Amino acid sequence: MVYAEFKKAGKTNLILEDQNGNKEIFEIDVKSDSYDINKKENNSLISNNNELNDDIKSESEWKIENVNITVNKDSITKTGAIIVIEDKNEKKVSLEMNFAIQKAGEDDKWVDMITKEVVTWLKMAQKPNEDGITQMQLDWSEIYGELSPGTYRIVKYNALSTLYSEPFIIEK
Repeated sequence: MVYAEFKKAGKTNLILEDQNGNKEIFEIDVKSDSYDINKKENNSLISNNNELNDDIKSESEWKIENVNITVNKDSITKTGAIIVIEDKNEKKVSLEMNFAIQKAGEDDKWVDMITKEVVTWLKMAQKPNEDGITQMQLDWSEIYGELSPGTYRIVKYNALSTLYSEPFIIEK
């Protein structure tokens, strides 16, 4: 049994992991008087209403390999950074403000960072400019606190796939 209490409306990911490390990810979208639960499979969102971002209707119209997330090296602090998302697809995707952080662990495996509390995201998206560029100022101080020294990456989810930034380093 899983019990979670949401104090306000918004979106969050629920990750269930068994003893063997197998993960199932569910996106929970809490509204004022209802909620939707959608299961992610193969890093894609299986939605109850099958709506995708903007006017994109299939994965053939939007390719993850045409999207790059970089971290502005001059902006990195223990509590935030600026990311730049470049979408070279013909049809552009608006990305929501939600994100997660992973830390490089032993054997260079990426490990999901644990949040300080359950996080609920407001459903807000940022459209790319005419060149397909989206810039986002991330502040993870309320979600993760200060990051300790190490190598990290940003994870962004959308209806079509999961996007990963280039790795970045938090110094001492």
